[in-house]
Amino acid sequence: FCLIVRGSAESSEPDDECECILMIFNREYNDLEATMPKVPENHHWQQALDTAAKDSFQICDIDRKSIIIKSRSVVALVLKENQTAPQPI
Repeated sequence: FCLIVRGSAESSEPDDECECILMIFNREYNDLEATMPKVPENHHWQQALDTAAKDSFQICDIDRKSIIIKSRSVVALVLKENQTAPQPI
């Protein structure tokens, strides 16, 4: 079961102004592969919670089209804008 929680109800697709959290729940006894929703240009998903991980709150960037959700677990991802290095003057 996947759920996108948005800070705006204007559109069903994430956009540049959106504060989005993707929650993925796996209540099955087997690991499942979840396909990541498309993100706006210059954005990516950042994992904020994985209840199956040794450190549940370890933050990591997700740059894949899909992720494996361990059995009987919950994963939360936050939509983040890509950071660019400052240009030298």
